[in-house]
Amino acid sequence: MRGSFVADQPWLSNEQMREMFESAKSWGRWGAEDEAGALNLITPERRAAAAREVTTGVPVSCARELPVRPSVENPHRAWTPGGKRTRTRRSP
Repeated sequence: MRGSFVADQPWLSNEQMREMFESAKSWGRWGAEDEAGALNLITPERRAAAAREVTTGVPVSCARELPVRPSVENPHRAWTPGGKRTRTRRSP
């Protein structure tokens, strides 16, 4: 039945969520001064291996458009492409 998976799953307690987060986080994994985080996993060897997988010259964007204009999906203040801050209109 479609959508039943989530309904069938038990809710996690705050403590269970905290334990899961603590077991999965990588904070400090590469030292206190590191700013690259998980990008450290992209080594020269891995980049070379990925390049060997290329079979065509078709570029694929991994970018995602960010919602910068106020709308139903983005009701909060947002930065516009011109760099000006906007406010959402409130219903009367």
